[in-house]
Amino acid sequence: MNTRHSYTDDSGCYSVGYICTSRNITRKTLFYYDRIGLLKPTVRSGSQQFKGYDSHAAERLDRILLCRSAGLSISEIRKLLDDRQCDRKSVMNRALERLIREREEKDREIAVLKEMISLE
Repeated sequence: MNTRHSYTDDSGCYSVGYICTSRNITRKTLFYYDRIGLLKPTVRSGSQQFKGYDSHAAERLDRILLCRSAGLSISEIRKLLDDRQCDRKSVMNRALERLIREREEKDREIAVLKEMISLE
């Protein structure tokens, strides 16, 4: 790994560009997570508010992205990551039930559309 392009100067933190490229996400997504408080940069410096992310923040981002790929909402992710008292299995089961309901609704929509097509 070429650390010159992977880390910020002197901070030992990953740059926004590196984080985005290595996780295949946009800067907009990363900055959104910052804005809503889901993933704050480890360091901010300079007049342009340079942002850096340490290995703990990168690991948290990986957990966020895994949860997003599983269809969890931001509020569900926040609960899983930040609420030490939550019943994690219960949160995930409720998310699964929600996704199943959404899939059933999409299946109904598809069936109606297929019927409409067959009538043309």
